[in-house]
Formats: sequence, structure tokens, C-alpha cells
Amino acid sequence: NSLGYKGKKEPLESFKENIGKIYDNALETATDEEELREMMCNNIVELTGKELQKFFMKYGDFSLALKLMSQEAANKFTQYLLDYCYNNEIPLRWEIINKLTDDELKRHVWICIMNRQCAISGRKDNVDLHHWVSPGEKKNDTGLNTPFITLSRKYHNEIHAIGKDSFKSKYKVDGVMLKKEDIIKLEEKGFYQSQFKAFENG
Repeated sequence: NSLGYKGKKEPLESFKENIGKIYDNALETATDEEELREMMCNNIVELTGKELQKFFMKYGDFSLALKLMSQEAANKFTQYLLDYCYNNEIPLRWEIINKLTDDELKRHVWICIMNRQCAISGRKDNVDLHHWVSPGEKKNDTGLNTPFITLSRKYHNEIHAIGKDSFKSKYKVDGVMLKKEDIIKLEEKGFYQSQFKAFENG
């Protein structure tokens, strides 16, 4: 194939077996053809995302692919696969996040903010918008003068417990700055209402 990656028979057979299980489960539980298609698509997308992440963890530097494509092409392909996970709401495993470049990591944190998703765990429940740097008085907070990160309650408590520097050293993440258009989009989505009431003059 184009990446120079040769799958072994066992992983391939395992993938086929999992597809079969998805199909059998959908047949047993779906009430009509539309629901069957939806269940099949959603579960196959999730399975494919997991398999892509396994591939990334083993061949994350694309060393086998560079004989057949440029570094630029490999980077674009990497970004394509990351976007596939983001667009289909497939949480990235920490092993994947830890392989991202600085620019990719900043984009990851930004995407998590825009989707109200924890930048560490990928969870979407009980997610807080955290000021990476204290903005001072909330009434003066426009949302444009300090970086942010989104964290589930577990990691939000941890960053307050161990401090920003230790948290950054442990998880390799950093806060990112928002633009005026980002804040407008977040307000339109109804995200972080308690935070963004203070941004109305931003």
C-alpha cells in the first residue's frame, strides 16, 4: 500500500471479526433499515478510529512512509487522520496526544475548547473552561487577554492542586489564546455561559 505498511494476518482477521460483530449486533437490535445503517456507520467509524490510533502509536513518525512520500505529505496525512477523529467525535488516546507536535497540540487544545471537550481525556461531560493565566478581576476579562484550556472536573481539580507548571510538565499541554470570532461562536453554541457573560464587552 501507499504507506509501506503491511498489516499482519492476525490484526486483519481481528478487524474483520469486529466488523462482523458490529453487523450481527446491529441486526439483533435495530428496528428498521435506517436504524441499522446508522448503527453500522457509527460503530464502524468508532472502530476505524481506534484502529487508526493503533497505527499511529506504532508508526507515528511515518518512517516507513517517507520512502514513498515527502515529510510534508506525511504531515498532511497525519492532520487528515486527526481531523477525522475530531470531526467524528472520536476521543484521542493520550498516547496519540503525546505524539503531537507543538503546533498540532495547540490546535488540539483549541478544537477541544470549541467543542467543550477535555483536552486530556476527551470527555465531554462536566468540562470546565480554565484560565491558563489568571485574568484578574472577572469584570475586566474580555476572553482575549489570557490563554485557556478545557478540562474535565478531575483534571481541573488536579491543575489547581499541583499548579500550572507541574501540570504542563506532566501532560505536555498549554493554554491557547482565543480570537473574537472564537468567542462569538462559543456564545452562539451556548458554551461556557458563566464565563462568557463577562466577555460581552470584548
